[in-house]
Amino acid sequence: MTFLRAGFPFAIAAAIFLSSPNIGAAKPPGCTGAEYRSFDYAVGTWLGRNTSGEVRGKAEVTQVLDGCSIRMHWTGRTYEGTNNNSYDATRHLWQKAWFDNTGGIELSEGHIVNKALVYRGVDYDHDKIAGMHRESWIPLPDGRMLEKYEVSSDRGATWTIAFETFYTRVDRATYLRTVILQNQ
Repeated sequence: MTFLRAGFPFAIAAAIFLSSPNIGAAKPPGCTGAEYRSFDYAVGTWLGRNTSGEVRGKAEVTQVLDGCSIRMHWTGRTYEGTNNNSYDATRHLWQKAWFDNTGGIELSEGHIVNKALVYRGVDYDHDKIAGMHRESWIPLPDGRMLEKYEVSSDRGATWTIAFETFYTRVDRATYLRTVILQNQ
């Protein structure tokens, strides 16, 4: 009887170990298709400049979730935010969810157009549609990347550029030591 009592915890641990779905199972295939890699050009550490060349912020872009999502963390002059960008293979489109430290939330859907990831989304104000946004992430021939952000107040009939940010890739040490001043 003492032997059975002593072995009881071991038997429970063995049963839990053997019944765990992750033990000994092959790793799931993940997101390995070409569609999932079409925004990989954004992965890295970047300084973002406006059209006048002034540094407005910095971004760290990483692959997460076994390559199934690309996360950007932005630190700017006036706010900080993060977004996840994931390819939805069932609907054949990209989805982006942005959240920032002002409570801002932006949800967008997009497609690759001429190697650029182009998102569109609806903007709300007090449960009513206030407008639309179109955000294009364009790889440039010189290795930089352009974020072109446009808005529309007529449901996409016409678009106005709200801002453009040119991203220059920098090494991790430069990224870490770059301080973005609030009054810059």
